[in-house]
Amino acid sequence: MRPATVKTEQFQVIQALRYVAALLVVINHSTFYVASRLVEGFPVWGQGSSGVDIFFVISGFVMIISSQGLAGQDHPARSFLVNRLVRIVPLYWMITTLKLAVLLSAPNLALNSEIIPYHVLMSYLFIPAFNAKGELEPVLGVGWTLNFEMFFYVVFALALALKRSPIKFSLPIFITLSVIGFWKTPEWPALTFWLNPLVLEFLAGMLIARACLNGLVLPKGIAVTAVVIGFALLLTDFGYFDPWYRGFRYGIPATLIVAGAVSLESVLKQRIPAFISRLGDGSYALYLIHPILVPAIPAVFAKAGLQMPVLAVVLCAIAATLVSYVVFMLVERPLTRYLKSKLQGPRPVISSAPLR
Repeated sequence: MRPATVKTEQFQVIQALRYVAALLVVINHSTFYVASRLVEGFPVWGQGSSGVDIFFVISGFVMIISSQGLAGQDHPARSFLVNRLVRIVPLYWMITTLKLAVLLSAPNLALNSEIIPYHVLMSYLFIPAFNAKGELEPVLGVGWTLNFEMFFYVVFALALALKRSPIKFSLPIFITLSVIGFWKTPEWPALTFWLNPLVLEFLAGMLIARACLNGLVLPKGIAVTAVVIGFALLLTDFGYFDPWYRGFRYGIPATLIVAGAVSLESVLKQRIPAFISRLGDGSYALYLIHPILVPAIPAVFAKAGLQMPVLAVVLCAIAATLVSYVVFMLVERPLTRYLKSKLQGPRPVISSAPLR
Protein backbone atom coordinates (compact mmCIF):
# COMPACT_ATOMS: atom_id res chain seq x y z
CA MET A 1 0.00 0.00 0.00
CA ARG A 2 1.13 3.59 -0.57
CA PRO A 3 0.31 6.90 1.13
CA ALA A 4 -2.42 9.05 -0.39
CA THR A 5 -4.49 12.04 0.61
CA VAL A 6 -7.97 10.90 1.61
CA LYS A 7 -10.64 13.36 2.71
CA THR A 8 -13.70 12.54 4.78
CA GLU A 9 -16.06 13.94 2.13
CA GLN A 10 -18.61 11.83 0.32
CA PHE A 11 -17.14 9.00 -1.72
CA GLN A 12 -18.79 8.90 -5.16
CA VAL A 13 -17.57 5.36 -5.78
CA ILE A 14 -19.26 4.21 -2.56
CA GLN A 15 -22.51 5.88 -3.66
CA ALA A 16 -22.40 4.01 -6.96
CA LEU A 17 -21.52 0.78 -5.18
CA ARG A 18 -24.56 1.20 -2.94
CA TYR A 19 -26.84 1.15 -5.96
CA VAL A 20 -25.04 -1.87 -7.41
CA ALA A 21 -25.43 -3.74 -4.11
CA ALA A 22 -29.13 -2.91 -3.88
CA LEU A 23 -29.68 -3.87 -7.52
CA LEU A 24 -28.08 -7.29 -6.95
CA VAL A 25 -30.60 -7.95 -4.17
CA VAL A 26 -33.48 -6.71 -6.34
CA ILE A 27 -32.51 -9.08 -9.17
CA ASN A 28 -32.18 -11.96 -6.72
CA HIS A 29 -35.69 -11.40 -5.38
CA SER A 30 -37.11 -10.71 -8.85
CA THR A 31 -35.93 -14.08 -10.14
CA PHE A 32 -37.48 -15.72 -7.08
CA TYR A 33 -40.88 -14.13 -7.69
CA VAL A 34 -40.72 -14.89 -11.40
CA ALA A 35 -40.00 -18.54 -10.59
CA SER A 36 -42.81 -18.75 -8.03
CA ARG A 37 -45.47 -16.72 -9.86
CA LEU A 38 -44.74 -16.82 -13.58
CA VAL A 39 -42.50 -19.62 -14.90
CA GLU A 40 -41.99 -22.58 -12.61
CA GLY A 41 -38.41 -23.78 -12.78
CA PHE A 42 -36.99 -20.42 -13.81
CA PRO A 43 -33.53 -20.23 -12.19
CA VAL A 44 -33.36 -18.14 -9.04
CA TRP A 45 -30.17 -16.08 -9.01
CA GLY A 46 -29.13 -16.68 -5.43
CA GLN A 47 -25.77 -14.90 -5.84
CA GLY A 48 -27.61 -11.60 -5.97
CA SER A 49 -28.19 -11.81 -2.22
CA SER A 50 -24.48 -11.06 -1.79
CA GLY A 51 -25.32 -7.41 -2.32
CA VAL A 52 -26.20 -7.42 1.37
CA ASP A 53 -22.60 -8.25 2.26
CA ILE A 54 -21.35 -5.29 0.22
CA PHE A 55 -23.80 -3.14 2.19
CA PHE A 56 -22.42 -4.40 5.49
CA VAL A 57 -18.82 -3.60 4.56
CA ILE A 58 -19.88 -0.16 3.29
CA SER A 59 -21.76 0.44 6.55
CA GLY A 60 -18.64 -0.12 8.64
CA PHE A 61 -16.68 2.15 6.32
CA VAL A 62 -19.23 4.97 6.46
CA MET A 63 -19.54 4.83 10.24
CA ILE A 64 -15.85 5.52 10.72
CA ILE A 65 -15.76 8.23 8.04
CA SER A 66 -18.90 9.98 9.27
CA SER A 67 -17.86 9.89 12.94
CA GLN A 68 -14.72 11.98 12.44
CA GLY A 69 -16.49 15.21 13.31
CA LEU A 70 -17.88 13.85 16.57
CA ALA A 71 -14.59 13.89 18.46
CA GLY A 72 -15.11 17.36 19.95
CA GLN A 73 -18.76 16.99 20.91
CA ASP A 74 -19.93 16.62 24.50
CA HIS A 75 -22.24 13.73 23.64
CA PRO A 76 -20.85 12.00 20.52
CA ALA A 77 -22.77 8.77 21.11
CA ARG A 78 -26.08 10.60 21.27
CA SER A 79 -25.30 12.61 18.13
CA PHE A 80 -24.28 9.44 16.32
CA LEU A 81 -27.43 7.53 17.30
CA VAL A 82 -29.77 10.41 16.47
CA ASN A 83 -28.19 10.75 13.05
CA ARG A 84 -28.42 7.03 12.29
CA LEU A 85 -31.92 6.52 13.69
CA VAL A 86 -33.29 9.48 11.75
CA ARG A 87 -31.71 8.05 8.62
CA ILE A 88 -32.88 4.46 9.11
CA VAL A 89 -36.03 4.24 11.21
CA PRO A 90 -38.75 6.45 9.64
CA LEU A 91 -38.69 4.93 6.15
CA TYR A 92 -38.36 1.41 7.54
CA TRP A 93 -41.39 1.90 9.77
CA MET A 94 -43.35 3.37 6.88
CA ILE A 95 -42.57 0.47 4.53
CA THR A 96 -43.19 -2.08 7.29
CA THR A 97 -46.59 -0.50 7.93
CA LEU A 98 -47.30 -0.62 4.20
CA LYS A 99 -46.39 -4.32 4.19
CA LEU A 100 -48.77 -4.93 7.10
CA ALA A 101 -51.52 -3.11 5.22
CA VAL A 102 -50.93 -5.38 2.21
CA LEU A 103 -51.00 -8.48 4.41
CA LEU A 104 -54.29 -7.42 5.97
CA SER A 105 -56.02 -6.23 2.81
CA ALA A 106 -54.69 -8.68 0.22
CA PRO A 107 -53.05 -11.68 1.94
CA ASN A 108 -53.03 -13.61 -1.35
CA LEU A 109 -50.27 -11.27 -2.60
CA ALA A 110 -47.84 -12.37 0.12
CA LEU A 111 -46.21 -15.75 0.54
CA ASN A 112 -46.41 -15.46 4.34
CA SER A 113 -49.56 -13.64 5.44
CA GLU A 114 -49.98 -14.79 9.04
CA ILE A 115 -49.56 -11.94 11.51
CA ILE A 116 -48.34 -12.42 15.10
CA PRO A 117 -48.63 -9.26 17.27
CA TYR A 118 -45.43 -9.99 19.23
CA HIS A 119 -43.51 -10.55 15.99
CA VAL A 120 -44.85 -7.28 14.57
CA LEU A 121 -43.74 -5.36 17.67
CA MET A 122 -40.25 -6.87 17.56
CA SER A 123 -40.05 -6.00 13.87
CA TYR A 124 -40.61 -2.33 14.63
CA LEU A 125 -38.03 -2.46 17.44
CA PHE A 126 -35.33 -4.15 15.31
CA ILE A 127 -35.20 -7.10 17.71
CA PRO A 128 -34.90 -10.60 16.18
CA ALA A 129 -38.03 -12.75 16.58
CA PHE A 130 -39.41 -15.84 14.88
CA ASN A 131 -42.28 -15.35 12.45
CA ALA A 132 -45.21 -17.72 11.91
CA LYS A 133 -43.02 -19.98 9.75
CA GLY A 134 -40.31 -20.24 12.39
CA GLU A 135 -37.93 -17.97 10.47
CA LEU A 136 -35.86 -15.19 12.00
CA GLU A 137 -37.27 -12.50 9.76
CA PRO A 138 -39.19 -9.31 10.56
CA VAL A 139 -42.50 -8.41 8.90
CA LEU A 140 -40.54 -6.81 6.08
CA GLY A 141 -38.26 -9.71 5.22
CA VAL A 142 -35.26 -7.66 4.09
CA GLY A 143 -35.30 -5.99 7.51
CA TRP A 144 -33.19 -8.82 8.92
CA THR A 145 -30.16 -6.87 7.74
CA LEU A 146 -31.30 -3.84 9.73
CA ASN A 147 -31.34 -5.96 12.87
CA PHE A 148 -27.61 -6.38 12.28
CA GLU A 149 -27.21 -2.68 11.47
CA MET A 150 -28.91 -1.57 14.67
CA PHE A 151 -26.75 -3.90 16.74
CA PHE A 152 -23.69 -2.47 15.06
CA TYR A 153 -24.88 1.08 15.81
CA VAL A 154 -25.34 0.24 19.49
CA VAL A 155 -21.82 -1.21 19.77
CA PHE A 156 -20.37 1.77 17.90
CA ALA A 157 -22.27 4.28 20.06
CA LEU A 158 -21.15 2.51 23.23
CA ALA A 159 -17.54 2.90 22.10
CA LEU A 160 -18.11 6.62 21.53
CA ALA A 161 -19.78 6.99 24.93
CA LEU A 162 -16.81 5.32 26.62
CA LYS A 163 -14.39 7.43 24.53
CA ARG A 164 -12.86 4.29 23.08
CA SER A 165 -11.70 3.59 19.57
CA PRO A 166 -14.72 2.01 17.80
CA ILE A 167 -12.42 -0.43 16.03
CA LYS A 168 -10.51 -1.56 19.12
CA PHE A 169 -13.76 -1.75 21.08
CA SER A 170 -15.67 -3.68 18.40
CA LEU A 171 -12.94 -6.11 17.38
CA PRO A 172 -13.05 -8.48 20.40
CA ILE A 173 -16.86 -8.29 20.54
CA PHE A 174 -17.38 -9.20 16.90
CA ILE A 175 -14.73 -11.92 16.88
CA THR A 176 -16.26 -13.48 20.01
CA LEU A 177 -19.75 -13.43 18.48
CA SER A 178 -18.42 -15.07 15.32
CA VAL A 179 -16.60 -17.84 17.17
CA ILE A 180 -19.54 -18.67 19.46
CA GLY A 181 -21.78 -18.74 16.40
CA PHE A 182 -19.87 -21.78 15.18
CA TRP A 183 -21.77 -23.89 17.72
CA LYS A 184 -25.15 -22.23 17.25
CA THR A 185 -28.07 -24.44 16.23
CA PRO A 186 -31.62 -23.54 15.05
CA GLU A 187 -32.89 -24.35 18.55
CA TRP A 188 -31.01 -21.43 20.10
CA PRO A 189 -33.11 -18.37 21.16
CA ALA A 190 -33.88 -15.61 18.69
CA LEU A 191 -31.52 -13.19 20.44
CA THR A 192 -28.58 -15.36 19.41
CA PHE A 193 -29.25 -14.02 15.90
CA TRP A 194 -26.15 -11.82 16.21
CA LEU A 195 -23.84 -14.80 16.81
CA ASN A 196 -22.72 -14.77 13.21
CA PRO A 197 -19.51 -14.04 11.25
CA LEU A 198 -21.51 -11.45 9.29
CA VAL A 199 -20.57 -8.95 12.00
CA LEU A 200 -16.97 -9.22 10.78
CA GLU A 201 -18.05 -7.50 7.56
CA PHE A 202 -18.77 -4.35 9.54
CA LEU A 203 -15.33 -4.63 11.11
CA ALA A 204 -13.74 -5.02 7.67
CA GLY A 205 -15.37 -1.80 6.49
CA MET A 206 -14.14 0.01 9.60
CA LEU A 207 -10.59 -1.13 8.96
CA ILE A 208 -10.75 0.03 5.33
CA ALA A 209 -11.94 3.46 6.50
CA ARG A 210 -9.15 3.72 9.08
CA ALA A 211 -6.59 2.87 6.40
CA CYS A 212 -7.99 5.62 4.17
CA LEU A 213 -7.92 8.18 6.99
CA ASN A 214 -4.31 7.22 7.64
CA GLY A 215 -3.52 8.00 3.99
CA LEU A 216 -3.29 4.46 2.73
CA VAL A 217 -4.93 3.18 -0.43
CA LEU A 218 -4.16 0.34 -2.81
CA PRO A 219 -2.12 1.12 -5.94
CA LYS A 220 -4.37 1.45 -9.02
CA GLY A 221 -3.45 -1.91 -10.55
CA ILE A 222 -3.97 -3.83 -7.32
CA ALA A 223 -7.21 -1.94 -6.62
CA VAL A 224 -8.65 -2.87 -10.03
CA THR A 225 -7.59 -6.48 -9.51
CA ALA A 226 -9.22 -6.54 -6.07
CA VAL A 227 -12.54 -5.29 -7.49
CA VAL A 228 -12.49 -7.76 -10.40
CA ILE A 229 -11.56 -10.74 -8.23
CA GLY A 230 -14.05 -9.66 -5.58
CA PHE A 231 -16.98 -9.58 -8.01
CA ALA A 232 -15.83 -12.81 -9.66
CA LEU A 233 -15.84 -14.62 -6.31
CA LEU A 234 -19.04 -12.94 -5.16
CA LEU A 235 -21.09 -13.73 -8.24
CA THR A 236 -19.80 -17.23 -8.98
CA ASP A 237 -22.00 -20.05 -7.74
CA PHE A 238 -19.85 -22.59 -5.91
CA GLY A 239 -22.84 -24.62 -4.79
CA TYR A 240 -24.34 -24.97 -1.33
CA PHE A 241 -22.44 -23.69 1.67
CA ASP A 242 -23.38 -23.60 5.34
CA PRO A 243 -24.99 -20.24 6.24
CA TRP A 244 -22.48 -19.85 9.08
CA TYR A 245 -19.75 -19.39 6.48
CA ARG A 246 -21.52 -16.54 4.69
CA GLY A 247 -19.47 -13.95 6.53
CA PHE A 248 -16.39 -15.48 4.91
CA ARG A 249 -17.83 -16.77 1.62
CA TYR A 250 -19.30 -13.38 0.71
CA GLY A 251 -17.57 -11.16 3.27
CA ILE A 252 -14.05 -11.57 1.90
CA PRO A 253 -15.02 -10.75 -1.73
CA ALA A 254 -17.16 -7.83 -0.52
CA THR A 255 -14.18 -6.51 1.41
CA LEU A 256 -11.97 -6.74 -1.70
CA ILE A 257 -14.58 -4.85 -3.70
CA VAL A 258 -14.99 -2.01 -1.20
CA ALA A 259 -11.26 -1.70 -0.54
CA GLY A 260 -10.52 -1.61 -4.26
CA ALA A 261 -13.37 0.79 -5.04
CA VAL A 262 -12.35 3.25 -2.31
CA SER A 263 -8.77 3.17 -3.56
CA LEU A 264 -10.01 4.09 -7.04
CA GLU A 265 -11.99 7.11 -5.80
CA SER A 266 -9.55 9.67 -7.20
CA VAL A 267 -9.54 7.91 -10.57
CA LEU A 268 -13.27 7.27 -10.94
CA LYS A 269 -14.84 10.17 -9.06
CA GLN A 270 -15.18 12.41 -12.11
CA ARG A 271 -16.09 9.53 -14.41
CA ILE A 272 -19.08 8.15 -12.57
CA PRO A 273 -22.29 9.46 -14.20
CA ALA A 274 -24.18 11.81 -11.91
CA PHE A 275 -27.37 9.78 -12.21
CA ILE A 276 -25.62 6.71 -10.82
CA SER A 277 -24.62 8.63 -7.70
CA ARG A 278 -28.20 9.86 -7.37
CA LEU A 279 -29.46 6.29 -7.64
CA GLY A 280 -27.00 5.45 -4.87
CA ASP A 281 -28.68 8.10 -2.75
CA GLY A 282 -31.94 6.21 -3.17
CA SER A 283 -30.45 2.76 -2.57
CA TYR A 284 -31.92 2.45 0.92
CA ALA A 285 -35.42 3.13 -0.40
CA LEU A 286 -34.76 0.68 -3.23
CA TYR A 287 -33.71 -2.02 -0.80
CA LEU A 288 -36.76 -1.55 1.42
CA ILE A 289 -39.54 -1.03 -1.09
CA HIS A 290 -38.72 -3.54 -3.82
CA PRO A 291 -40.07 -6.63 -1.96
CA ILE A 292 -43.53 -5.02 -2.01
CA LEU A 293 -43.34 -3.87 -5.61
CA VAL A 294 -41.61 -6.60 -7.62
CA PRO A 295 -44.02 -9.48 -6.85
CA ALA A 296 -46.76 -7.63 -8.73
CA ILE A 297 -44.93 -7.62 -12.07
CA PRO A 298 -44.63 -11.40 -12.61
CA ALA A 299 -48.21 -11.69 -11.31
CA VAL A 300 -49.39 -9.27 -14.00
CA PHE A 301 -47.36 -11.14 -16.63
CA ALA A 302 -48.97 -14.40 -15.56
CA LYS A 303 -52.46 -12.94 -15.70
CA ALA A 304 -51.77 -11.57 -19.19
CA GLY A 305 -50.36 -14.92 -20.32
CA LEU A 306 -46.92 -13.45 -21.04
CA GLN A 307 -44.38 -16.20 -20.48
CA MET A 308 -41.41 -13.84 -20.70
CA PRO A 309 -39.44 -14.31 -17.47
CA VAL A 310 -36.30 -12.39 -18.45
CA LEU A 311 -38.33 -9.35 -19.48
CA ALA A 312 -40.24 -9.58 -16.22
CA VAL A 313 -36.98 -9.53 -14.22
CA VAL A 314 -35.72 -6.52 -16.19
CA LEU A 315 -38.97 -4.64 -15.65
CA CYS A 316 -38.84 -5.49 -11.94
CA ALA A 317 -35.40 -3.89 -11.68
CA ILE A 318 -36.41 -0.80 -13.68
CA ALA A 319 -39.71 -0.28 -11.88
CA ALA A 320 -38.16 -0.76 -8.44
CA THR A 321 -35.38 1.72 -9.27
CA LEU A 322 -37.76 4.40 -10.54
CA VAL A 323 -40.33 4.06 -7.77
CA SER A 324 -37.71 3.97 -5.02
CA TYR A 325 -36.01 7.10 -6.34
CA VAL A 326 -39.33 8.94 -6.33
CA VAL A 327 -39.84 7.76 -2.73
CA PHE A 328 -36.37 8.99 -1.86
CA MET A 329 -36.92 12.42 -3.38
CA LEU A 330 -40.49 13.02 -2.16
CA VAL A 331 -40.50 11.18 1.17
CA GLU A 332 -37.17 9.98 2.54
CA ARG A 333 -34.97 13.01 1.92
CA PRO A 334 -37.39 15.75 3.06
CA LEU A 335 -38.45 13.69 6.08
CA THR A 336 -34.85 13.04 7.10
CA ARG A 337 -33.95 16.71 6.78
CA TYR A 338 -36.99 17.75 8.81
CA LEU A 339 -36.30 15.29 11.63
CA LYS A 340 -32.62 16.21 11.78
CA SER A 341 -33.48 19.91 12.07
CA LYS A 342 -35.87 19.17 14.93
CA LEU A 343 -33.78 16.64 16.83
CA GLN A 344 -30.27 17.94 16.32
CA GLY A 345 -30.89 21.66 16.59
CA PRO A 346 -28.05 24.12 15.88
CA ARG A 347 -24.82 22.35 15.02
CA PRO A 348 -22.11 23.03 17.60
CA VAL A 349 -18.56 23.99 16.71
CA ILE A 350 -16.68 20.71 16.74
CA SER A 351 -13.14 19.54 16.38
CA SER A 352 -12.02 17.96 13.13
CA ALA A 353 -9.62 15.62 14.93
CA PRO A 354 -10.32 11.98 14.08
CA LEU A 355 -11.38 9.50 16.72
CA ARG A 356 -8.59 7.13 17.60
